[in-house]
Amino acid sequence: MLGSNAHEKTKATSDPPGMIQTPVEAAVAQGAGIGLAIGLVLFIIVYNWPTTITFIPGIRPLMGLNLHFADWLVGFRIVRVLLGFTLLAYVVNFGFMVLIGGALLLGAAWSGLKRLLEPRATA
Repeated sequence: MLGSNAHEKTKATSDPPGMIQTPVEAAVAQGAGIGLAIGLVLFIIVYNWPTTITFIPGIRPLMGLNLHFADWLVGFRIVRVLLGFTLLAYVVNFGFMVLIGGALLLGAAWSGLKRLLEPRATA
């Protein structure tokens, strides 16, 4: 998702045959690429060392407000119902993917076993 913006900006501003890219279009594509690189580096750092995010000034009160708002929001029954439906959709989707994958695996194994056990034709 993060790289899609840089790719789309580059694709949208790339030179069609016979057209020259304007400096603004080049800057937009370059900015999207730089944003992608910075975002990936920061994601790796924050994912591996989550406490590093506390060095950002003002992040602690913001996270406190975020958690307070989430706690308030979950207090509504409709939000809980919607979260339950979302969880159910993920569980059913994952189960369906496992079922289809297992069926394909069993079909491939059965096909290979039939090929292995059938008598060979001698010439």
